[in-house]
Amino acid sequence: MLTCDHSCQLTDPQAAYRWYHNGKLLNNSDSQTLTLGEWSGRFSCALKEQEDVMSSEVCVDESCWSVKYANSRICALRGSSVNISSEYSHPTNQQPQYKMWYRRKRNSEVHCTKHITKGKRKLYHENKNNLNTLTIKNLQKNDSDEYIFRLEKPSEGELFNFPAVTLVVTGLKVKMSTAAVKEGERVTLICSTSCPLPESTTYIWNLNGQPLTPPLGNNKVLVLDPVSSQHAGNYSCAANGNKSSWRLLRVVHPHTILKSAHIRAAVVGACVALLVIIPLMIYFWIR
Repeated sequence: MLTCDHSCQLTDPQAAYRWYHNGKLLNNSDSQTLTLGEWSGRFSCALKEQEDVMSSEVCVDESCWSVKYANSRICALRGSSVNISSEYSHPTNQQPQYKMWYRRKRNSEVHCTKHITKGKRKLYHENKNNLNTLTIKNLQKNDSDEYIFRLEKPSEGELFNFPAVTLVVTGLKVKMSTAAVKEGERVTLICSTSCPLPESTTYIWNLNGQPLTPPLGNNKVLVLDPVSSQHAGNYSCAANGNKSSWRLLRVVHPHTILKSAHIRAAVVGACVALLVIIPLMIYFWIR
């Protein structure tokens, strides 16, 4: 029996599952466990309506071909490098004829795959322990896709149903709880990304081009509490050599706001007085 396990707590206790045998969906199998019986081959699972986050494959019976990855989803910064690592197995009496990496468009109804050719930015590495790694350097936004490692059986063609790794390439962006704040208040700045970076990522915050000293400026979230006039300026964040554009934080003194309000009130009062005086002058002139 196989169990589809997960690391997070589900909000729906009646959640349904999807089971796959040799890459193909098994119909009428939506429970968390799967009874194997006489079955052998490659098995994987996923939560219903979250099929893009699939488990690694489990090989039942030593004679099957399988590929599994160190990570099924990878978030990486634009301009950085990434290693997509795979571990494969095959029958001892059959050696794969070819071992290649392919790329498949994400969120596409047509699963069109393209062979990845080695070059300056993309390299293959393999060791003797059936481990093969695809390295992509100087990542760009358009590198976001699904990546698949495939084995080809001798005289039988490629195996098209191996799982894929989802790669998302992101930039950095500064988000603020408010762009204008009074002295003494609180403001939160976030170095935002379109996907979650590893927890070990170190962030650097800059104010007017100068780095903030730790521990104030080495986290994803920067909290200024209480805010003073010294906190005003242009903020940007950086991580792993990637830098965001800057955002302006304006800090206003409370007395300045109060003085402005008094000036506006005085102007309004003067206008009302002027409107009263003019009719009186016209009245006395007619008299």
